[in-house]
Amino acid sequence: MTETERSAVVDYFAANPHAGNVIPGAGGLRKARIPLAGRGKRGGARVISYVVAARGVYLLMAYAKNDQSDLTPDQARALARLIETLF
Repeated sequence: MTETERSAVVDYFAANPHAGNVIPGAGGLRKARIPLAGRGKRGGARVISYVVAARGVYLLMAYAKNDQSDLTPDQARALARLIETLF
């Protein structure tokens, strides 16, 4: 992800903190699909986020769909533990 793309993702989530779908069993984590230039309709990135009322949205992980299609169960558990610890 380029710096320009990263900046666009941050701006997108600032305007749309509840973007994406809630990941079942992952403590409120959300997964959003973000298009990236030149990667086609289904290319692009997946961004895992967590919304904290009165604090905003935290972008916890981003990955290209061609690298990984979904979080592994271990990744989902680790991120859920992280948000339990932090919030």
